[in-house]
Amino acid sequence: TYGKSLYIERYRINGIVKNSILEILNIKTTQINVEITNDLISTKIIDRESPIYHIREKNEDFRLLDNVKIDLYYLNQSAKVNFTRKMGVRVVNFGSVFLFKNGFRVQPFGEVGDDSWSLDYRAQQGYNRFLGTRDILGKVEVITDDVEQFKEVSSRDGGLVETIGYHQLMNIFKEKALIRLERYVVGVLWGEGFKRRKYFGEGEKAKEIAEEYREHLKQEDKFAENTLAVQSNLGSKLDFIQIVKSLATNKNIEIVDYNRNFVNLINEKLEEHQTKFIQDLATIADRTNDKELKKKIETVEKGYRELQLEKEAAERKIEAEQLKRLEAEKKARQEEIIREKAEERERFEAEKRRAAELEVLKKEKERAEAELAKLKAEKEVEVKVEELKTEQLKTEFYRKQVSKDTDALIHHIKNDTSTIISSVENILVSLGKNKIDKDELIKDLSYLKFHAEKCFKAASMITHVDLAESDTQLINLAAFLQGYVKNYRKITSKKAARISHIDLGGTFKVLSSKTELAIIIDNLIDNAIKWNASQVQITSQLINQSRFSIKISDDGEGVSQKYSDDKNKIFNFKETNREGGSGLGLYLVKQKLEDMGAEIKYIGNGLDLKGALFEITFER
Repeated sequence: TYGKSLYIERYRINGIVKNSILEILNIKTTQINVEITNDLISTKIIDRESPIYHIREKNEDFRLLDNVKIDLYYLNQSAKVNFTRKMGVRVVNFGSVFLFKNGFRVQPFGEVGDDSWSLDYRAQQGYNRFLGTRDILGKVEVITDDVEQFKEVSSRDGGLVETIGYHQLMNIFKEKALIRLERYVVGVLWGEGFKRRKYFGEGEKAKEIAEEYREHLKQEDKFAENTLAVQSNLGSKLDFIQIVKSLATNKNIEIVDYNRNFVNLINEKLEEHQTKFIQDLATIADRTNDKELKKKIETVEKGYRELQLEKEAAERKIEAEQLKRLEAEKKARQEEIIREKAEERERFEAEKRRAAELEVLKKEKERAEAELAKLKAEKEVEVKVEELKTEQLKTEFYRKQVSKDTDALIHHIKNDTSTIISSVENILVSLGKNKIDKDELIKDLSYLKFHAEKCFKAASMITHVDLAESDTQLINLAAFLQGYVKNYRKITSKKAARISHIDLGGTFKVLSSKTELAIIIDNLIDNAIKWNASQVQITSQLINQSRFSIKISDDGEGVSQKYSDDKNKIFNFKETNREGGSGLGLYLVKQKLEDMGAEIKYIGNGLDLKGALFEITFER
């Protein structure tokens, strides 16, 4: 550990030379030991001190290998931690599988990053199927006098010359050691075997069962220093049976011994699709002449037969209950049919009575409709008479109030008022440029401008709406805005934008002048047009019974960023957002709205449309 010295036996300078790593690995690892002579191959797998199986077979294909030993070790998480603690170096930095010839190491076999045994090449072919250099370490010892078949290349670090003997060594390493160790580790210890080979059947349910066994195995065996978790896992036991069965059915292999704890299925509940494993056990018992296993198989078969009998009895019981239920349902259905027929007769009688009642009601309705039509006709006559009287009064009013030159008079009022407004604006701009402190004069002139606009607005509205629209009255704001937008292009002489109104619902009435409201909306629309807006959107909504909102947004250039921190500043007296402006338009709008009991706020740019957004709020 950091800050402390770590004593390791192999650091001694003087003493007996020994390979201490083998002592550690023999205790904490899963290992395979293969000994090859000219006529025999002996293989043992030992997992954390527990013998797994021991087999012998004739050496028929590797006759150039007469004295070879292969020791491979798979380290789980616990073994890797123990290795690092005792050896002072991580497994991945120690090396992999080393090669020794006549006691001398052959380079580069086993070096970090070396793949002379093609371990990593195989591991890349399938995830969780093969072991790589990070998973195993070990050694291969070759004792030979055949210098031609097992000759090192001249560089001394380039391995062996590729002779027939070299290829036999590589093949026996892969076939008799690596693949058999992989089969046990990947299948029994990792659970990939019983998951991939579908020992628990087909379908999603079977996949879930296999995954549960696999996850339990991974959690329990990951740091275990013994094989108890593996021996108690049904999936691992079934996969081990397949390993032993494949060895037993090979006539060239003699099974010297195997771990009986893995084939004990007496306490396991085997489903119907797993009975094939009983036959596999029988095959193993016959090939190994294992009398004890045969007795256990008989016990398992007896338990399975009893389970089948219980299952068949349960199925017969379910069938009987189902038949009984069907009979009950049939009886209930017959009773339901009788009841439905009785109800049908009752409905028929009821419909017959109802038809007679409807005939009476029909005649009453026809009489009432005739009476109503008569009254409606009389009412329509009365309404037409009243409308005629109203129109006559209007005509008389216009006749008294307006001469026959009304249209010409209105035209002159518009032109004169427009000139007044233009002159007042010029005076205000001139005063502002000369920096004359004439604030009160400016306010007076601005109000003069407002009233001139009002006069102009009234003259414009006379030709398009009733005269009463210019009077102070109780105004429905949503209806007013709808009418304003509808007549905007008719009553304005300025450059027009595309105006739209969105009514989000609600009725709210205020006592005010429609002309003044129209001038306020005009000012905001004019500002938008001055900032190159081609579209203005007016949105009205009743917030609650005492609050009504009007939002005016446009797609122009928006308000200058200098008002982003203090948005109320734009309504100050003589505050302008553009060069040449008087700074009075928004000021007057705010003043007039406050007189009406309303307020206006600048919300910001780019919220509804890309330009500026203002909100007017009326409150009771």
